[in-house]
Amino acid sequence: MASGDVWRVTMLMDWGGVKCRPGFHLIEGGGGADPDESLNVNAAVSAALGADPLAGFSAALTLVALVVEDIQPGTRPTVTYPYALAQGDHADDNPLPPQSAGVISVNTAVKPITGAFAAQGRIYMPGTPADGQISGFLQSAFQGVLSAFASKIFDVFVTDGTAYQWNIVSYTPGSKPRTVRAFNPVTSFSINNVVRSQRRREVGVGE
Repeated sequence: MASGDVWRVTMLMDWGGVKCRPGFHLIEGGGGADPDESLNVNAAVSAALGADPLAGFSAALTLVALVVEDIQPGTRPTVTYPYALAQGDHADDNPLPPQSAGVISVNTAVKPITGAFAAQGRIYMPGTPADGQISGFLQSAFQGVLSAFASKIFDVFVTDGTAYQWNIVSYTPGSKPRTVRAFNPVTSFSINNVVRSQRRREVGVGE
């Protein structure tokens, strides 16, 4: 039975010794068969990503674990599930600085105007090979790698979306514990061709 529960999935990654934590939100629909709901979420995401999710990424990048967090209703413990070691396969003798990221821009049907919440989102992905960019712009081949990675999530949780649906989630500011202000289903994604920073502040992007 559909529950409407909100889950956050965080991908624990190691990027040349630096810990990175890109993630996304799922709204539970049909869910899974196991009584342990977080185990079902982990199984669904693991199946979507598959055995070789980092094909084309720098060999300095590994996916170590998935963290499944119950955001709403927030009654279940957060669980970290080790991932069968996944590693990028692109030889990379001189990796980019650890804060460098390729960006997957995620869109909903909501127009991103003032007062609209959960209209757009971004996933900052580490692992761009040094030769996957020139002068801070992603080359078309690596843009394809990012698109293939995003498609793994999109195909299962948007195109299908029966068990879990990919959503953009906005939290109520200052809420402790966190409460959800708004969420909207993902409708499309695109690849930003500029190498971005995973830091909070970046010149020319804002705060």
